[in-house]
Amino acid sequence: MNGHPQQLLLSLGGNEPNTEKCFRDSLRVLSSRFGNPVLLSSIYETQPWGFQASTAPFLNQLVTFHTEEEIESILEFTQSVEKMNGRKSKSSQGKYANRTLDIDILCYGTHEVVTENLVVPHKFMHERNFILVPLKEILPNFIHPTLKKTLKELLLSTKDNLTVSLYKKTK
Repeated sequence: MNGHPQQLLLSLGGNEPNTEKCFRDSLRVLSSRFGNPVLLSSIYETQPWGFQASTAPFLNQLVTFHTEEEIESILEFTQSVEKMNGRKSKSSQGKYANRTLDIDILCYGTHEVVTENLVVPHKFMHERNFILVPLKEILPNFIHPTLKKTLKELLLSTKDNLTVSLYKKTK
């Protein structure tokens, strides 16, 4: 975006039986493009957010990379990684559905991006415990780029009451 590496914050999520393997595989592919992860959260488990059609809990993990790549290119790449891991097109699934892998771009440095396909910072990240809890693990001093609120303030103000529990600690 401006020739300097930016911190790219991604969220991995899924609730199919092979989701944990999809996380490992996608992290390998993402690393081949962006280099080794700078930060990688533990894997957390939570109830499905936003829909009751599924009883399968979700696994979630956050990862950061440093990159100078353009945001639209990052989006295309993360969507291709989703497809490699069996993700159906979002339009054919409806808004919220079971999935092997969902990769969301949460933040790209302090940049604000609003396009037809993408809003960064992610417009719901501050409302979801499954993002805020792992974020507390890897970036405890995080300040939301547009809301200018600390992570502590975001955690105190969220209306999300879903429990997020540690599923697997990363090394």
